[in-house]
Amino acid sequence: MSRCFTICAAVAIVACGSPTSHTPVDDGSLTLTAVSGAIPDDTIDATLATPLTIEVRGAGGQLKPGVSLHFVSVAGQRVQQAFAPIFSLSPTLPGGLLTLDAVTDAQGRVVLQGTRGFFGGTGTIEVRANSSKANVLELPWRILAGQAANFDGQPVDTAIRVGGGYLLRTVVKDRGGNPVSSPTLYSTDIPAASVAADGTVSGLSLGQATITMRNGSAELTRWVSVVPVLTIACIDDNGMPGASKPVPVSTGAPMGTSSCSRPVPASMLPASGWATQSPSS
Repeated sequence: MSRCFTICAAVAIVACGSPTSHTPVDDGSLTLTAVSGAIPDDTIDATLATPLTIEVRGAGGQLKPGVSLHFVSVAGQRVQQAFAPIFSLSPTLPGGLLTLDAVTDAQGRVVLQGTRGFFGGTGTIEVRANSSKANVLELPWRILAGQAANFDGQPVDTAIRVGGGYLLRTVVKDRGGNPVSSPTLYSTDIPAASVAADGTVSGLSLGQATITMRNGSAELTRWVSVVPVLTIACIDDNGMPGASKPVPVSTGAPMGTSSCSRPVPASMLPASGWATQSPSS
């Protein structure tokens, strides 16, 4: 009994006096983690819905207050070649607070807001600690186009024959000049013409139709006259009667889309010295 007590006591003393494997040595290593999660894609001029929160822990998982962190916002791919995307590290400076230094609080965290600039593209926020034994945190971001602000459609006012057609050429950009990918919706006020979902206008019967184009809150009005099949000629602005001949054009295409600038009916041409041609389609 006495022998067993002596041995057990010795084992207990050795166990209590030796270092435990469950207590890691703080070797200066730091782990940076974005506890707020990934930065979501959002449109131009949008502020982070959830503040960016970076947490720093030591080798044993303990929170590390008082650690200096350096933030850098780096641009990547551009939507517009002339303008780099900007993710500002301040909600009040969307034009570009691209670097920021901060110190972790008592909870071992740095919390900051961010705002997207006016130009679309991608990039990364890099976060580094003042230690060579810390990981570099990289947080990708992407800025999307906003709502339509600059809206154009061509041609503005044209004429086509019954059975003819053309494609409306649309350009839609947000206030930063980024192309807007949302679809444009088309409608007409009378059945003289129809507009397909892709912007193809077709002449159905005689008359002048108003075409309404909508993209988000932006709206445009364009016009098309549907005319009977006629012989049409086009006089060059530099042409003089008897010196040159008008260029024939077909009423199946929008007027003004060729090099001619003055389309006129053949009946209005001088009696001689001019060539005309009836449209073949």
